[in-house]
Amino acid sequence: MLTGTGNGRFIRDIEVKESQSGSQFATGTLVFDGAKKDDPGTFMDIIAFGRTASFLAEYFHKGSPVFVTGRLVTDQWETEDGDKRSKVKMLVSEAAFVPFKPREKAEHVDNDANLPGMDAEDVPF
Repeated sequence: MLTGTGNGRFIRDIEVKESQSGSQFATGTLVFDGAKKDDPGTFMDIIAFGRTASFLAEYFHKGSPVFVTGRLVTDQWETEDGDKRSKVKMLVSEAAFVPFKPREKAEHVDNDANLPGMDAEDVPF
């Protein structure tokens, strides 16, 4: 069994669907940021069931950052032309909020001003 964990961002709103047996599940697509600025990232479809599906559907939408853990599975199918296709997706078992701050222009911070009652010389490092 292959598992995956990471911080991603939803690229579209989550869809809630119902299986033939009547249980609900949620699907969506995440992008995991690339290691470099010019790397477009990795896109992956996700599916979640039960409480995890309800949690994702209620609190996350397009653009929302999320931390997910799950099992990686491969969907395989054959096209009408007989070509074999496959796609890896994640069966999400856990999802959590990720603190998010919009990117702002960095400002200089005077670290000495953040040490109440201490001088910079008193800090051991």
